[in-house]
Amino acid sequence: MKTYTYFLRAFLLSLLLVLAYCQPAAAAVTCTVYSGPDINFGDIDLNAGVATSTDTLGWGCQNPGNSQSVQVLMCFGINDSPSTPGYDPRYMPLLYSTQTGYKLAYTLYQDAAATTVLGSFDSGGAARPLARVLTVDPYYGGGNISVYGQINPSGQRGLPAGSYGDTLSTKMTYMVYDPSVGADCSNPQMLAGSTGTSRIDAKVTAQCRIDSASDMSFGTVYGLLNQNVDSTSTITVTCNGVDYWVGLGNGLHASGTTRRMQGENGAYIQYELYSDPQRTVRWGNSQNDAKAGTGNGRQQPLTVYGRVAPQALTGKGLFSDTVVVTVNY
Repeated sequence: MKTYTYFLRAFLLSLLLVLAYCQPAAAAVTCTVYSGPDINFGDIDLNAGVATSTDTLGWGCQNPGNSQSVQVLMCFGINDSPSTPGYDPRYMPLLYSTQTGYKLAYTLYQDAAATTVLGSFDSGGAARPLARVLTVDPYYGGGNISVYGQINPSGQRGLPAGSYGDTLSTKMTYMVYDPSVGADCSNPQMLAGSTGTSRIDAKVTAQCRIDSASDMSFGTVYGLLNQNVDSTSTITVTCNGVDYWVGLGNGLHASGTTRRMQGENGAYIQYELYSDPQRTVRWGNSQNDAKAGTGNGRQQPLTVYGRVAPQALTGKGLFSDTVVVTVNY
């Protein structure tokens, strides 16, 4: 009886050893991110609404020696700019310009609704890495994950035109997904994956517009026109950080460069428009005699100073003229 019992235990032990030898462990899953995201906003009009852009990061995982799909937690983080830290918003500097210190604010999001800010592994707060639980097919699986960018022009419409951009470092970590832990990118079991860079670019276009131009009225003249009659009007322009100049045409009834208002029966009254209150600098329609300025992204009022000098009247009634206003930048 004792001999039989010993033989049975030895047999079971040898059987277990054989079974263990016939079931080698499957090879570990390895993952990498091999592209993007590179966000290019293209041409941006800061006088318009929010600008958006999107790009994808491409990922791939090796799942060798496994005949079943595996769920993998992948976490992807983008660092902030070394020169201007921050995530909501981030900033990209003005490039290729003698103007320094300008930067364009933008934010990267994990979702199309722009509710979750994309941060780095060190960002903390509301900005955090992008976490996805992905299914990796036997032997190999891969796909793309979208990243969304937004530029809000509010508060930065005065930025100069030009190219803005930055290169940000990126990092990816991963592990076989554990439902009991959840999608936790801070899990110490996360494996270090690939690192790389993401490129962010935008081009702020030069923009100027004429918002309004009020009428100029010299009022009513009683009797002889034997003294100066002065008046003013206002032109309002908005430009986004670019140099501009506003020109005034000579009017519909000019004789050469002499501006004239036309009345009844072909009668005329000469008048002039100036860019200074003393009415010594004629406001013309060339860069040399126009009113110049630099945009700041807000409405800028420009005063037009008008004068009707003493002259002989050749008629009576209403005299008027129309002058074309042009903004150049």
